[in-house]
Amino acid sequence: MLNFDSSKTLSIMKNENSKTWRVNVVISFYTPLVELGYKTHYINILKSLAALYALDFSSPSDQSKEQTLLSADNGEQYSLHLVYLRSTQDTLIDSKTFRKLLNDMFGTSIPVMKLHADVGCMRYNLLSQFPFPC
Repeated sequence: MLNFDSSKTLSIMKNENSKTWRVNVVISFYTPLVELGYKTHYINILKSLAALYALDFSSPSDQSKEQTLLSADNGEQYSLHLVYLRSTQDTLIDSKTFRKLLNDMFGTSIPVMKLHADVGCMRYNLLSQFPFPC
Protein backbone atom coordinates (compact mmCIF):
# COMPACT_ATOMS: atom_id res chain seq x y z
CA MET A 1 0.00 0.00 0.00
CA LEU A 2 1.29 3.45 -0.91
CA ASN A 3 1.50 6.12 1.75
CA PHE A 4 0.61 9.52 0.36
CA ASP A 5 1.96 12.50 2.29
CA SER A 6 -0.14 15.46 1.22
CA SER A 7 2.19 17.92 2.96
CA LYS A 8 4.93 17.12 0.41
CA THR A 9 2.87 17.45 -2.77
CA LEU A 10 3.73 20.06 -5.30
CA SER A 11 0.97 22.57 -5.59
CA ILE A 12 0.56 24.26 -8.93
CA MET A 13 -1.67 27.29 -8.65
CA LYS A 14 -3.05 29.11 -11.63
CA ASN A 15 -2.68 32.86 -11.45
CA GLU A 16 -5.65 34.25 -13.34
CA ASN A 17 -4.34 37.80 -12.94
CA SER A 18 -1.07 37.07 -14.72
CA LYS A 19 -0.37 38.76 -18.02
CA THR A 20 -0.55 36.66 -21.19
CA TRP A 21 2.87 36.07 -22.68
CA ARG A 22 4.07 34.81 -26.06
CA VAL A 23 7.14 33.06 -27.35
CA ASN A 24 7.82 32.65 -31.04
CA VAL A 25 10.29 29.84 -31.64
CA VAL A 26 12.50 30.07 -34.73
CA ILE A 27 13.80 26.82 -36.17
CA SER A 28 16.65 27.34 -38.62
CA PHE A 29 17.33 24.21 -40.66
CA TYR A 30 20.79 23.99 -42.20
CA THR A 31 19.44 22.89 -45.57
CA PRO A 32 15.96 22.51 -47.08
CA LEU A 33 16.66 18.78 -47.39
CA VAL A 34 17.29 18.54 -43.63
CA GLU A 35 14.02 20.37 -43.06
CA LEU A 36 12.11 17.68 -44.97
CA GLY A 37 13.55 14.95 -42.77
CA TYR A 38 13.44 16.60 -39.34
CA LYS A 39 10.84 19.37 -39.27
CA THR A 40 8.12 17.04 -37.95
CA HIS A 41 10.32 15.94 -35.04
CA TYR A 42 11.01 19.51 -33.92
CA ILE A 43 7.33 20.48 -34.27
CA ASN A 44 6.25 17.43 -32.25
CA ILE A 45 8.67 18.28 -29.42
CA LEU A 46 7.33 21.83 -29.23
CA LYS A 47 3.74 20.61 -29.50
CA SER A 48 4.35 18.22 -26.59
CA LEU A 49 5.79 21.04 -24.47
CA ALA A 50 2.75 23.17 -25.27
CA ALA A 51 0.41 20.36 -24.18
CA LEU A 52 2.45 19.66 -21.04
CA TYR A 53 2.37 23.28 -19.87
CA ALA A 54 -1.09 24.21 -21.24
CA LEU A 55 0.08 26.66 -23.89
CA ASP A 56 -1.65 27.66 -27.10
CA PHE A 57 0.32 26.29 -30.05
CA SER A 58 0.32 27.24 -33.69
CA SER A 59 2.52 26.10 -36.53
CA PRO A 60 0.78 27.19 -39.72
CA SER A 61 1.17 24.78 -42.59
CA ASP A 62 1.24 27.61 -45.14
CA GLN A 63 4.03 29.74 -43.78
CA SER A 64 4.73 32.05 -46.66
CA LYS A 65 5.60 34.88 -44.27
CA GLU A 66 6.95 32.57 -41.56
CA GLN A 67 9.07 30.29 -43.71
CA THR A 68 11.99 31.87 -45.45
CA LEU A 69 14.98 30.62 -47.35
CA LEU A 70 18.07 32.61 -46.39
CA SER A 71 21.45 32.51 -48.06
CA ALA A 72 24.60 32.88 -45.99
CA ASP A 73 27.78 34.57 -47.19
CA ASN A 74 29.32 31.17 -47.91
CA GLY A 75 26.48 30.30 -50.30
CA GLU A 76 24.70 27.84 -48.01
CA GLN A 77 20.93 28.13 -47.66
CA TYR A 78 19.00 28.02 -44.40
CA SER A 79 15.30 27.35 -44.10
CA LEU A 80 13.46 29.13 -41.26
CA HIS A 81 10.25 27.93 -39.62
CA LEU A 82 8.23 29.75 -36.94
CA VAL A 83 6.24 28.14 -34.15
CA TYR A 84 3.92 30.35 -32.10
CA LEU A 85 3.32 29.67 -28.39
CA ARG A 86 1.08 31.68 -26.07
CA SER A 87 0.12 31.36 -22.43
CA THR A 88 -3.46 30.76 -21.34
CA GLN A 89 -5.19 31.14 -18.00
CA ASP A 90 -4.31 27.48 -17.37
CA THR A 91 -0.60 27.75 -18.25
CA LEU A 92 1.66 26.01 -15.76
CA ILE A 93 4.96 27.80 -16.50
CA ASP A 94 6.11 31.41 -16.70
CA SER A 95 7.77 32.96 -19.73
CA LYS A 96 11.27 33.18 -18.27
CA THR A 97 11.28 29.55 -17.14
CA PHE A 98 9.88 28.37 -20.48
CA ARG A 99 12.51 30.27 -22.44
CA LYS A 100 15.23 28.76 -20.24
CA LEU A 101 13.74 25.30 -20.78
CA LEU A 102 13.87 25.78 -24.57
CA ASN A 103 17.43 27.02 -24.37
CA ASP A 104 18.47 24.07 -22.21
CA MET A 105 16.72 21.57 -24.48
CA PHE A 106 17.94 22.83 -27.80
CA GLY A 107 21.16 24.50 -26.71
CA THR A 108 23.42 21.69 -25.54
CA SER A 109 21.43 18.95 -23.85
CA ILE A 110 20.63 17.12 -27.10
CA PRO A 111 23.83 17.38 -29.16
CA VAL A 112 22.46 15.30 -32.03
CA MET A 113 19.72 17.93 -32.51
CA LYS A 114 22.40 20.55 -33.23
CA LEU A 115 23.40 18.56 -36.31
CA HIS A 116 20.14 19.45 -38.04
CA ALA A 117 18.97 22.87 -36.90
CA ASP A 118 19.32 25.80 -34.55
CA VAL A 119 16.30 26.50 -32.36
CA GLY A 120 15.81 29.70 -30.41
CA CYS A 121 13.28 32.22 -29.19
CA MET A 122 12.51 35.26 -31.29
CA ARG A 123 13.62 38.57 -29.77
CA TYR A 124 10.94 40.48 -27.86
CA ASN A 125 11.12 43.54 -30.12
CA LEU A 126 10.19 41.40 -33.16
CA LEU A 127 7.09 39.73 -31.65
CA SER A 128 4.75 42.51 -32.81
CA GLN A 129 5.72 41.80 -36.44
CA PHE A 130 4.70 38.13 -36.05
CA PRO A 131 1.45 38.03 -34.01
CA PHE A 132 -0.13 34.78 -32.87
CA PRO A 133 -2.25 33.45 -35.77
CA CYS A 134 -6.00 33.69 -35.23
